[in-house]
Amino acid sequence: MMPDVIHAGKPIGSQSHYGDQLMILLDHQTSNEGRVEGWGDFWLRNVKDLPASVYRDGATKATIANYEQGKKVASDSNDLGGVSRLGALLPMASSAEDLAEKCAAQAGATHGDALVNPTARFFAHLVWAVSETGKTPAELIPGILAALSDLPAEFTAKVNHGLSGGVAGLDDLEYLISIDPVQGEFGPMKFYKGATCHIPHSLPLSVHLIVKYGNTDAATCVEKAAIANAMLGGDSCTRALVVGLVLGARPGAVVPKRWSDRVRNMNMVEIKYHDAFNSRRNRRRALQAALAADSLALGVHWNYSVSSSIVYLCLSA
Repeated sequence: MMPDVIHAGKPIGSQSHYGDQLMILLDHQTSNEGRVEGWGDFWLRNVKDLPASVYRDGATKATIANYEQGKKVASDSNDLGGVSRLGALLPMASSAEDLAEKCAAQAGATHGDALVNPTARFFAHLVWAVSETGKTPAELIPGILAALSDLPAEFTAKVNHGLSGGVAGLDDLEYLISIDPVQGEFGPMKFYKGATCHIPHSLPLSVHLIVKYGNTDAATCVEKAAIANAMLGGDSCTRALVVGLVLGARPGAVVPKRWSDRVRNMNMVEIKYHDAFNSRRNRRRALQAALAADSLALGVHWNYSVSSSIVYLCLSA
């Protein structure tokens, strides 16, 4: 019997706790005319209303504690979780810079480390450029780094590390080990520390996956990248939401029907939020790809085995 120490009570087709927070932000955006003002209080109310069984990461627990002490300040976390909510901002963003500013603001409400802002801005510009130009991420990233000239050198080096690995088509596990060869443990799980959600790890690994699979056929890149990401283990759900979003924005990208039929939030995106997307089909597909990749990663992460039911359902033909 597989251990059940995290994500208790999550049925097949659910989102991770990061995906849950993305959906909360999507609600906030559509009810607040695309503004991010008031997001912190909205986040707090809705996160606290989630079932007690839903896992709370360190940034969530620390930010809640700060708010309850009367301090409306974020945690000091440097994980990718806040940035991974980016897909919720796509429907109502008016430009790349608008998207970047909103992503940095909403992420900064819960994650206070200095690397969070440049990460938010970079991925916002990348997904916008992929959606609007149809070029591959590998073609776009150098120009984005040049345009965002104030990015910290440490950040740019991490992005370029991922870009180089992706362009070279390096084996995913070998690339992961190159980030940090040390293994860590979380309960019964063992994983390479390069697979953690902390931005110094998750940023280059996400870029590697985006670039490598972004250089493959658009119709299969989401599927290939989502599977590769899930199989690398660690804190794969944050990466899934970013990798799925960027690759899902490619013209011609496809979310496999066997996934979209099983992910519980797909119909909500199609129906409840249809008007918010208007005719922006590629943005809607990008969000759906992010949700599908997140759900897949959750299944592997939760059950620790590719033989588990959710992985079989998602990966079977």
